[in-house]
Amino acid sequence: MDDAKPYVGPLDGKFEFKIKEDGQVDRQKVLCTMCWKEFSYHRSTSSLKYHINAKHPLSGDAAAAASTVASCQPELQVPMRCMPPVMPPSSQVTPAPTIMSSQVANAITNFLIRDLHSPALVEGEGFKHMLQTIVPSYKEMLTSCELESLLRGHHIKGKLSLIQLFKKKSDCTNDEEMNDYTAPIEFEPKSHGRPPVHQRKISHFVTFSADVWLHSWMGNNQRYLTLWAHFIDDDFSLHNLALTTQRLVESGGKDFSLQEVEAQVKVMAKEWGISQPNLVLLGVEGKYAAKLKPIKSEKGAEATGSLPHPNSTTFLERDDSASPEEPQVSEHFSEGLPSVPCFFSAVQGCVEEVMLHPVISKTLSQFQSVFSSLFLPPAEQRGSCLLHAQKLLQTLAKQEQASVKSWAHSPPSWNGLYPLLSSIIKHKSLICDIIREMNEETLKKEEEASEASGSYHPNSTSNTSSSLPLLRSEWKVVEDLCLVLRPLDVACRTLAKEAFPRLSLVKPILTGLLSRHLVPRPSDSSSILKEVKRMMRRELLSCYDNPAVNRVLCVACSLDPQFHGLGFMEDKEQISTFNWLKQEAVRIAKENGKANPSTSLQIKRSSSPLSPESEGDIRRSKRLKHCPPINFRDLGVEDEFSDPGEVDDCDYVDSDPQADLSGMEFLLGDLFCSAPKRTRQSSVEESVDMEMSVFRADKGASLGVEPLQWWKTKATQFPLLASVAQAYLAAPAVAGNAAQDFIQEGPGTTNRKRSNIPPESLDTILFLHHNGFFTNESVPASPQE
Repeated sequence: MDDAKPYVGPLDGKFEFKIKEDGQVDRQKVLCTMCWKEFSYHRSTSSLKYHINAKHPLSGDAAAAASTVASCQPELQVPMRCMPPVMPPSSQVTPAPTIMSSQVANAITNFLIRDLHSPALVEGEGFKHMLQTIVPSYKEMLTSCELESLLRGHHIKGKLSLIQLFKKKSDCTNDEEMNDYTAPIEFEPKSHGRPPVHQRKISHFVTFSADVWLHSWMGNNQRYLTLWAHFIDDDFSLHNLALTTQRLVESGGKDFSLQEVEAQVKVMAKEWGISQPNLVLLGVEGKYAAKLKPIKSEKGAEATGSLPHPNSTTFLERDDSASPEEPQVSEHFSEGLPSVPCFFSAVQGCVEEVMLHPVISKTLSQFQSVFSSLFLPPAEQRGSCLLHAQKLLQTLAKQEQASVKSWAHSPPSWNGLYPLLSSIIKHKSLICDIIREMNEETLKKEEEASEASGSYHPNSTSNTSSSLPLLRSEWKVVEDLCLVLRPLDVACRTLAKEAFPRLSLVKPILTGLLSRHLVPRPSDSSSILKEVKRMMRRELLSCYDNPAVNRVLCVACSLDPQFHGLGFMEDKEQISTFNWLKQEAVRIAKENGKANPSTSLQIKRSSSPLSPESEGDIRRSKRLKHCPPINFRDLGVEDEFSDPGEVDDCDYVDSDPQADLSGMEFLLGDLFCSAPKRTRQSSVEESVDMEMSVFRADKGASLGVEPLQWWKTKATQFPLLASVAQAYLAAPAVAGNAAQDFIQEGPGTTNRKRSNIPPESLDTILFLHHNGFFTNESVPASPQE
């Protein structure tokens, strides 16, 4: 057996050793890799071979064994002359490939992982019939229990792989090799060659994002929390890892506090060996997104000082020169950065708050009633309404058709509101014509019915209630609402289109929204437009008005080469941002020195007062201070009465002068300093200042340049700032799959899929799904890179 793969069992890998719940290998139990049946194993393979021959005759070992038996027993062989010749119909005919049971099991497992299905799906009669149709030779059907056991085994292997990855961030300087016989071979230490991507040294600064979402299972709604870890390794490769999913611990009532979420995140982080994450991003799904506010600790509350100005766009209207607050802010940051709201959750809260406005809510209800009458008409009007509905659908794109039909059943979602309103505005004239035609038809039928009953009154208005609203004033409200929603939609799509929506993009987006697009102007055409702008502006400010959160956004943005000059900021905020960047660079440099003292940065430009070179300077200055002034006229007299064996420290000279020393160097000794003081090793603050001056003079990069690639080329030039970039550019702006759903799969797609999974399988399947751990490979080369 290969020691590198200890879970691979006998018979050339046809069996695997069972992995216990604690991750250890049970060498007395084996699992068949074709049907995953469990057997006892005591160094004898006879029963295992019998199982292969009896249950899996199409496997390679069984075929080889049958061939061997036939060759050893000639009486069992069929004479060649008795076998009729078989001619292929054509030279292009190839034999059907033999499908192994393990291949089918892997395909089923991957199907569940990729599409987020429950293991109970394999026990459905339709699934069994489909499988028998596709693979007639597959007889050993997997049960849901066997499939759950298989998934748990892969989950344990994947967790051990990630634990190894996190351990290597602190053990990279340790030469000891740890042999974990439960971990895949890819994660065992290698003695030669460059380590693979997932073994490279990573920064000890890890950012967490927490995605809080609602799970509906069997009529029971529970909130769950999925914890993600984000970090950048020394090769400036980004890693996004889904660590675990747990039910949110709520305190009795229906509502939950974000302080409880943060506390649970810290507990979950410690389970992975991370006591203090660099940053936590919180994302909340559903109506509770409107409650998303920054979490302030006691020190954080003290550090924030007074509340910002209500019309602030830069969050810096308070007096930054107040020195008593600055140490408290620094102390707060040294204990960990604050929790930052997910940008999509903040926008969701804004849009849903606007949708509850009385005028907006009434307008949306009026349009919903129109489309309900058009697509869900009563039986007596189905024929005429079907023609009008078909006329409208012919002019709409496929996605627009689905959105309009969905509106007939339920109100639109927050992220689908703007595309839907834009679509109906684009076809305003057609919709108005359809409403007018339907009202005319309704009125004509009512008149005919009234004439037949003899109660027709031309001026009567009692029967107009069945007519559709003309939506004259409602169209103006929808058009104004679109003007406000468009910048938010552009902001969300800009983030969602990024391969990794990072936090450094939030500050420029917020600045553009708050200082340009959401500012009420005198030219605004209606009072509702001004009111909606004020509402959205107030909601966004309430999510990001914490000065500590604003500081995080500013520092992250300053490290993005796309916004190198911070030209969108005011001068005062630019100065504050670069001061914060310097403080963070000093803090991280000192923490890096504590975490890796043997590899602490040595910069030979100037030096710290406590460096070895400066200690020599101190000793030299003390001798110069305490030695009396030299009187050359009395020098000879003093020498006559001095003790030959007494040597004063001030007059000590080396008895064995070096040949390459000049006379003056020999005479002065360590009192001579040939190099100017500025060339000695610098302090951390001075080194950061020098890097900052060169960094600010650099031209940066144009929009669209990948920040990590830029920093990869600049890491040797700015080693201290590069460490800050590793910490801040790993932070996401969006939690979970919100960005992917927004731009690719549609609103709520991931949540609908997650609701297919029973609670006991959520952690396992979501871990394997998000990290790309599939059964045909032990571990991905770089999960979610």
